[in-house]
Amino acid sequence: MMKKLIYMIYINLLILMLSGCQPAVNHDFIMPLLEDYQLEDFDYVDYEQMYPNKRKTLSEEALDHAVKSNVWIHNVAYNNPWLLIDASLYTGSGVIFHETEDYYYVLTNAHVVQKNEAYIFQAFEVYDYEDNKYDGFIYEGSVDLELDLSVIVFAKEDTELTVLTLANGQVLIGEIVYAIGNPLQKRNVITDGKVVSYNRTVVEDKDGNINYMNFYAITHDASIDEGSSGGMLINIDLYIVGINFASGKDEEKVESFSIPSNLVVSYLNELISEQNNID
Repeated sequence: MMKKLIYMIYINLLILMLSGCQPAVNHDFIMPLLEDYQLEDFDYVDYEQMYPNKRKTLSEEALDHAVKSNVWIHNVAYNNPWLLIDASLYTGSGVIFHETEDYYYVLTNAHVVQKNEAYIFQAFEVYDYEDNKYDGFIYEGSVDLELDLSVIVFAKEDTELTVLTLANGQVLIGEIVYAIGNPLQKRNVITDGKVVSYNRTVVEDKDGNINYMNFYAITHDASIDEGSSGGMLINIDLYIVGINFASGKDEEKVESFSIPSNLVVSYLNELISEQNNID
């Protein structure tokens, strides 16, 4: 009897230890109705061509401002709502592009929010630049697999975050750009480089599937890595000029790929227009 009791205590302690290493899920979170967070509009500016010799670098103060728009997205998949030993965690990055009185709106990749079909449930945890945690959710109808874009929404709390503006246009080849994201579990990583070219790309997803991207992506040499997906590409005016979605496999050559911001603007305008027509 004593051995059985000790064994049960050991098993319970093991379960508590393992569950402590897994992501937590807020079971009290209730996703709001679309009418409560629906986008009416968003801000963007016409892209102004910035030739490489006009300015060289962003100041530390400007970069600190941009970092406050960077979020870390945890896509949690699980079967047991109360014991997350059997759970899957996929992480990515995002950039805040809009706010209302109650919500922040984040651009990220569709593959960052994709549901793991091996699990029943899905939840999103959003961490701001200071690692404050929020309950996030996918903006209804925003997942676009062809462009690899989606929007995550989360409710405002006490921390004031930066909202960056999209540029409606194509960044010039040779222009200086900065990538900000959360690669390899690291937070608020900033890399810089230049736009190299525009190319159609072939990417391999986390499951080994090959996807052909039909749009011309920005190719740049600001280094990104696993976890940077959905993160911002900005120019020296702090405008969003791209959303990062992939990096090259050549270890000797830095090659990163971003969805051009003019396609992002069109995607958001279409999303708003479609929902207004439904209403």
